[in-house]
Amino acid sequence: MSRRLLLVVCVGLAACSDSAPTNHPVATGVVNELPENLQTPSSSCEEPADVPADPVVVLSRTPHKKAHFQDVAYEAGRDLVYVAGLPGLIIYQDTGAEPVMIARYPPLPDDGSKKNNRDYQHLEIVSDTLVALTNRGVQHPGQMGVHLIDTTDPGEPQMWPLVTVPAAAGMAASGESLYVASHDGALYGVDLTDLDRAHETPRLMLDGLGHPWAVVIAEDRAYIADNALGVVTADISDPQGATLVSVTPSSGGPQDLAIGGSKLYVASGSVGVEVFDLGDPDAPAPLATIDIGGPVISVAVQGSLLYTADHAGVGVIDVSDPSNPAPLGFEATPSWAMRVAAHDDRVWLADWNALTVLRADDAILAPAAYVDREALHLVGGATQTTFEVMNRGAAPLLIHGVTVEDARLKIGFEALTVPPGQAVRGHAYVDTALEDLRSAVCIETNDPNQPLMELTVASSSTGSSVRVGDLAPDFSLPDLEGQLHTLSEQRGRPVVLCYFATW
Repeated sequence: MSRRLLLVVCVGLAACSDSAPTNHPVATGVVNELPENLQTPSSSCEEPADVPADPVVVLSRTPHKKAHFQDVAYEAGRDLVYVAGLPGLIIYQDTGAEPVMIARYPPLPDDGSKKNNRDYQHLEIVSDTLVALTNRGVQHPGQMGVHLIDTTDPGEPQMWPLVTVPAAAGMAASGESLYVASHDGALYGVDLTDLDRAHETPRLMLDGLGHPWAVVIAEDRAYIADNALGVVTADISDPQGATLVSVTPSSGGPQDLAIGGSKLYVASGSVGVEVFDLGDPDAPAPLATIDIGGPVISVAVQGSLLYTADHAGVGVIDVSDPSNPAPLGFEATPSWAMRVAAHDDRVWLADWNALTVLRADDAILAPAAYVDREALHLVGGATQTTFEVMNRGAAPLLIHGVTVEDARLKIGFEALTVPPGQAVRGHAYVDTALEDLRSAVCIETNDPNQPLMELTVASSSTGSSVRVGDLAPDFSLPDLEGQLHTLSEQRGRPVVLCYFATW
């Protein structure tokens, strides 16, 4: 039986409640009173002619048919770019212009089938002759672990014997060892002195962790991004085993980390990036938190610039003063921005179905607008709600104009100038409650990348007579064990429905 891509869609429902009103307003941002002195920009929505230059530009975007790229790394010595994901490892030659694909591993079968496909999640350049990749083996259990790929000839990559590590995740190489995080709550070590035998005895270096995702190494210390515990510091001076040194709590969920000088930058999900000082390498000290407006899942640092990926795009932050990081710009991408790697003045992005190359110029200061909500709903008799416009750039963001399709809807802002790194609240409101409202809103700014932004304000969900906030109809569904569950039995508790689909 062939394996196919799995789509999961999760929807939250408010469980039935005897005391709940028929149209309970659940949309976040609903307010009771309008603040005084709301500012209203001009009634225009046309791209300004005098926008500044964009500090973050896309140099190239190289798509790969039916690909799901999840990690990327740059080998400077041979100007090679490695991308991992589905259908496997892709190797590109950096030409200074658009990268040129020179090989893939496993190679494409002669019959054009997918039987040789792999689905890698993480990669690590060990040396100029060796790349390591991890595969959790969800679809192919026989491939679970670490794949060591010989890249002596990058046009003909070859695999050494599989190193079996359960739930293998991020890796870091140091000396003759490869340190591999396991989602099962452990850190493993792989001896690389004899690649013919590396698969025989992967060593359990440290256990009792939570949910580790990634590892970076500085001298004899390993720093682990643990999604459950925070930042774990381990002593790896003994090649036969690691010692837990400390656990530094995180205000988010660490998924990736990078070291720049004496600072540790941690991609901590919804809180953004957390910056830690490694002045004492055994006790990372919290220094700053960077909120970019989205959940950060990957970080890379090059010189004074920090790059982030948050599914929606690439953020660039000036960390020349790590205690006071300053946003420089943001580039939205058409696909899912999964992982970033930086080299010189360029950043390489695993952009799900493409390899994207960008460049940032910290000499250019410009605003970067971001609206925190794409759709607003006025339900249950509500007449007003709010949203935020954030500036992810390095120059003041100016809200020049706003237009609405439905004249009954009004838009106002608490300020029309947004300083770098800050946000201003916008208000959408009507004079009386409406049941037939559906209006597009266009906001004009001086953002050079996206000067026109759109959102929708409505009194019901798109194309449905069911309004946001309406009670869900009662229903029953079996779980994986065949036990039946009825929504009304869950009164007072949140309910999440997950829809699965394959193709």
